[in-house]
Amino acid sequence: MHEKHLKWMGPKGGLVIPTWIRGYAQLPRGPEVMKHRSIKKVLRKIRQQNLEYEATRDPKAFEFFYERMYLPYARNRYGEGAFIGSREELKGSFDNGELILVKKQNEYIAGQIVVYQGDEATMPTLGVLDGRWEFVAEGALAASYEFTLMHLEKKGCRRVSFCQSRSFLNDGVLLSKKKYQTISG
Repeated sequence: MHEKHLKWMGPKGGLVIPTWIRGYAQLPRGPEVMKHRSIKKVLRKIRQQNLEYEATRDPKAFEFFYERMYLPYARNRYGEGAFIGSREELKGSFDNGELILVKKQNEYIAGQIVVYQGDEATMPTLGVLDGRWEFVAEGALAASYEFTLMHLEKKGCRRVSFCQSRSFLNDGVLLSKKKYQTISG
């Protein structure tokens, strides 16, 4: 820390860093966002892998998502430290929105719940088929974000919340969301 800042804070001063920050993006995304190198890379992967998406409110699709995508991904990604939402909690979110599923060769490989509140949306929960890290490495989660944002733009949503991320500037999740020109709030 710079010496000037230490003097300004005084002898008992300190620096407060939030554990979590919330990110938002304005929709529709402008050309300055869509020109971002990282977004172009995601769009290229979507084309190369012939990925598609489907938006659904089918309760059977929700059950598939919860059992085969959300639970395995959360457990594989976060291990014992995972905060696992109950089926009822996630079903409540699903009932106030819909499920975006990423398809590769007619197989669902990733999914994301979207919750609507007027012309705003929240993207609280995602998952990958059987928690398979190779789908993540191939860009399934990035495709899930992109497809969800495309879908929200078609629906006329004006703003989307990416929910919370760790506040560390080297956190991969935060960096991934930053490309959408998120704002803290």
